[in-house]
Amino acid sequence: MAEPKEHIAATVRPESFVALGNAVHQVVSGCARRDKLPDRRGSESFETWFEGQQFVVTFSRFETGELAEVFVNAIKTTTLFDHLARDTGLLLSLALQHGAAADRLATTVSRDSEGRPQGLAGHILDIIERGVHEHCR
Repeated sequence: MAEPKEHIAATVRPESFVALGNAVHQVVSGCARRDKLPDRRGSESFETWFEGQQFVVTFSRFETGELAEVFVNAIKTTTLFDHLARDTGLLLSLALQHGAAADRLATTVSRDSEGRPQGLAGHILDIIERGVHEHCR
């Protein structure tokens, strides 16, 4: 019988929490109230690939034209990618409905040295707000 592998605890430096906290504060500072969406509203949907996984994204906008909500699902449901995708959409939606601007969110997410998003949130925001499809992987 094989011996269990040792688990090594990840070390997180306190300054990384401070940086993340500052970024979140910049995005949603002073936004205590939530903008209510109409019960009936138009939406748009598209499919995209990111990191070898296929996703369906549905989004809608406030009457002002600003992005208001995002729903994301992986094609393969009940997988880890599906759970992560749904949470990504939920968190984006909450930030947007509490006053965060999509363009500020897009500049806050992780990007590589060439400006490509490293995560699903940035990938989705680039497609919706910037019309950038070249980052699809």
